Amino acid sequence: MKTLQSILILAMVAMGCDTSNKSQGNKPINEISISTKDVANTFEMIKKLEGEWEGEYEWTGAITGRGSLRAKYQLNGRESAVIENLISKDGTISMTSVYHLDGPSSLKMSHFCTYNQPRLKATSFGIDNRNVTFGVVDVTNLKSENSGHVYGIRLDFLSPDRLNITFNYKQGDDKKSVELAQLTRIQND
Repeated sequence: MKTLQSILILAMVAMGCDTSNKSQGNKPINEISISTKDVANTFEMIKKLEGEWEGEYEWTGAITGRGSLRAKYQLNGRESAVIENLISKDGTISMTSVYHLDGPSSLKMSHFCTYNQPRLKATSFGIDNRNVTFGVVDVTNLKSENSGHVYGIRLDFLSPDRLNITFNYKQGDDKKSVELAQLTRIQND
């Protein structure tokens, strides 16, 4: 547990998060409580992503590569969840994330990768809720600690029509990568 907690703190530092957690002590991510106002405002911003987006992605670190992608955001469950589908150039849905509230002070997401499903919780919010950082709570269907998986995600709301998503990915302790997706809303005329 101490190793996992250390890894999470390093990931949060790498993503520019405040890891001091002054009011939270040294609680695990799943026990951190966040301002209900931040949670509500950020979830409303995520809901406003509804629609179609396009852009570019780039991997750096242990994995490298770049390309184009599309994204589709849709509200579901009477607006209680936002589904994000990232779609590769050939039209295949490569990743799906579902954002939802878990009570008034917890914003969570499940990220569906190729082989496993990290479950994450919002751990910090930027000024005016212009960004949100999610830290991993656990990962379902993870074959081993060394299996590749996402361990942190950050959304940067640059404007109503521009969004950056940063995925922190690792395989083992020494193979870390970052994927940055830069998206622009497709305007329907």
